[in-house]
Amino acid sequence: MKWVIFLVLIIFAWIKRDYIKRVINEVKGLLEDNKRADAELLERQKQERERDL
Repeated sequence: MKWVIFLVLIIFAWIKRDYIKRVINEVKGLLEDNKRADAELLERQKQERERDL
């Protein structure tokens, strides 16, 4: 019975693979945007601290 469920999940994943790839790429893009925004924020804070001194 477990094998049947496993096979059904594999078939479903195979059918939906394009959608899954698109979702994964979207998540990767969002993570990259977050990293970039964090780096920009840290740089801005650093510049503000240097100006305050």
